[in-house]
Amino acid sequence: YPDDVATLGGNVIGTDSWAFPNPYLSDKQKENMVDLGSPSFNIEKLIGQKPDLIVTVDKTQVSDYEKVAPTVLVNYQDLNNMDKSLDFFAKLLNREDEKKEFLKTFDKKAEEQKTKLKAEGIDTAQSSISLLELQGDKIYAYGDNFARGGQALTRGLGFQESPKMSELSKGTGYAEV
Repeated sequence: YPDDVATLGGNVIGTDSWAFPNPYLSDKQKENMVDLGSPSFNIEKLIGQKPDLIVTVDKTQVSDYEKVAPTVLVNYQDLNNMDKSLDFFAKLLNREDEKKEFLKTFDKKAEEQKTKLKAEGIDTAQSSISLLELQGDKIYAYGDNFARGGQALTRGLGFQESPKMSELSKGTGYAEV
């Protein structure tokens, strides 16, 4: 969730290895973060960062993390879309105003893009999408709540998920096809 925290103006000092390719984090933000490893954080690196707060999805490491700093365990399924996630972190970090400002900007930009699409003959409310990714010799399908820009396409631009993609969004979030 480093992108959510950074979006709200929080200072992310470290995160898991998987977050670094995230296009929603700026190069400057990434420069100020330490790669703490994956799937669990390297505890020595974590201690070295002297965090004020640790946010994790890793149940197995909570007791170790709590020795370093206050720790919040989050369940991915509870924060599986942009609004839920931003709401949670805005409350946690007392950043409600920043959340409102971000959503106002996001919605304005989305409306501008929807207008451009409509001018090209694309009615997003009547168009469905599927999110597919090739990894080696396998193809994966993703629901709109499993990154890959899904929330921008559905929540932002108003595209509809195909029925199969909607099932994924309500379940595991992805599947090999």
